[in-house]
Amino acid sequence: TFEWRVRGPGGSTSEWFADVPASALRAGLRESQAPVGPMSRALNAPLPARADDGHGGQRHARLWTLLADPDLRELFALRAVAGDLAAAMASPEGVALTEAAALKLFGTTQALGRQLTAAVSLYGEAEPRRLEVTLTVMAILPSPNPHGTLGSYDALAGINAPAAKEFVAQETSWTFSAGHLYARLQPGATAALLTQQAQHLLDQQPLPPDLPADFLKGGGKFAYLRALPVADIALHGAGSPLRRLQLGSLALAAAGVLGLAVINFVNLWGVRTLRRQREIGLRKSLGAGAAQLAAQFFIEALAVAGLAGALGLLLAWWSEPVAAALLQQSFTAPLLSAASLGLTALLCVAIATASALPLTLIALRVRPAASLAGRSHSEGTASRWLRRTMTALQFGTAAVFSALSLTVLWQVAHAGRIDRGFDVRGRVAVSLPWQAQAAQTRALLTRIQAWPEVTAAAASDDVPGRDFARWFSEYRGPNGQPLNLRRGGDFTPGLLQLYGMRLRAGQLSVDHAAEVAQHGVVLDVRATRALGFGSPSAAIGQRLSPSNPDRPAPTVVAVID
Repeated sequence: TFEWRVRGPGGSTSEWFADVPASALRAGLRESQAPVGPMSRALNAPLPARADDGHGGQRHARLWTLLADPDLRELFALRAVAGDLAAAMASPEGVALTEAAALKLFGTTQALGRQLTAAVSLYGEAEPRRLEVTLTVMAILPSPNPHGTLGSYDALAGINAPAAKEFVAQETSWTFSAGHLYARLQPGATAALLTQQAQHLLDQQPLPPDLPADFLKGGGKFAYLRALPVADIALHGAGSPLRRLQLGSLALAAAGVLGLAVINFVNLWGVRTLRRQREIGLRKSLGAGAAQLAAQFFIEALAVAGLAGALGLLLAWWSEPVAAALLQQSFTAPLLSAASLGLTALLCVAIATASALPLTLIALRVRPAASLAGRSHSEGTASRWLRRTMTALQFGTAAVFSALSLTVLWQVAHAGRIDRGFDVRGRVAVSLPWQAQAAQTRALLTRIQAWPEVTAAAASDDVPGRDFARWFSEYRGPNGQPLNLRRGGDFTPGLLQLYGMRLRAGQLSVDHAAEVAQHGVVLDVRATRALGFGSPSAAIGQRLSPSNPDRPAPTVVAVID
């Protein structure tokens, strides 16, 4: 697979992304005769669909659809439960549904030959356009593993349908990351070689017209591509630094808790061993050596560790549905599998071995004659200090965990009290599908505003403070210096009042019609200072010069804090 990263403000470089300019890269690799065999794009297209339920009614569902080339079937060895997957991907009217999607849309997995109507959104024009296409279910697929390479999807379709071709055509730019690209290397080729060829193709493309000069500060390229083996995606691909941090933190926490339990067990069992001096002395007088004593303590420790491991597995199995609901994640791997049982058994053996060693050392110091005569034997100076050290370590580890918990709680409380510049108390945000049109959004707002529980409602491209995506453009103000400004999204009337954003200068009309006509923008106070305006009121009515001459010059219509 391929990944890329792009430049950001101040010459920074983003993290690696799994979405790449798949269509342009695929065409470039084919034209340059790169050492690849089967190659396929996988473009995500959430399609609203409807179908007859067989009883005179209709069922509606949103199908997360993968638009892919025919090679995808060979690359991932995809097999249909029923029907012909190759025919479904080759036919302009064909589609393959997963069993879960067929059940959601038709109410049954026996959906071969049935038809559905899907709406394809085309956004490469001034106004988004919807095309409705009728597709026939020609294959049924098993529900995919959401944690697999292809992720979770509801439908799989080819790119031969006219609507699919139009959808793909709007995502053919070298500067637009759209979908994934998968390929199989030819014999002798390496991922490093393919990385060089892909980067060479990208370097030959012109710079994006809206790219701020600040992004290339320090030199370098505007974007970087790399090829990555599929087996390395989990720990070395896009998002892997955070994934490794999460796994490492979880493993460290689990190891800490387990260490506390082992230390506590050894301390308690050590005291019990001292009380068993007469028993140990009798066994030693009967000929028991170090191996027999070690085996005895190992078996005892293994029994305790085994019971604890079995109880832990049962508790994990019992709490799995609750954890899945709280984390909003599906756990596809069976918890009580042979692998997990074997790993738990090995861990129990290792814990028993580590626990039995200090107990055996205490037992070896017991003198049979003295113990049988009733004279007690201490554990010795070294053992005593070892046990004290382990106790101190136990309390120290507990203190560290307590401090970390308090630190996290303090940070959460601080983040909740910090001034964001807008108010979020009593506000609820709902994410709409990206292909929702303006008329649909306005109609939805009208319905919501009529609810008695709602005092105000508005819409915007993103929720303030969520930072879903960052877009930057370069503008010039009165001082003539280029300034890289982060662009916010469009918003409907009432959004500023809804979030308690105070106007410092300017005023917005009730319907925003005048602002739209003059390409109006709302700036914050810091942006006006950086652009060279003497005061917020001095910026009102002034035009900003964009770096891209094809982009209309916006007019400042308001300034907020």
